[in-house]
Amino acid sequence: MAYSLIRTSMALDAWTLEAMGALAAKWDVSKAEVLRRAVRRLKEEVDREETYPSPLAALEWLQREGGRVEAGGGSGFAR
Repeated sequence: MAYSLIRTSMALDAWTLEAMGALAAKWDVSKAEVLRRAVRRLKEEVDREETYPSPLAALEWLQREGGRVEAGGGSGFAR
């Protein structure tokens, strides 16, 4: 992946810095790459959450609208 890097500065607590170091060693990458991967993964997770309904919202929809099947409409699911 080709992208330009922008230097930045931030304050991290000791635990976070140790965790980043451990992941960097395990994955054989820099701490900066660990941070990039973590942010990318969290962004994808948030985008998914915004795209798909929560389990509770899906259940409410099923109970309200999704459970309606026309007479004989479920015959395709019968074995």
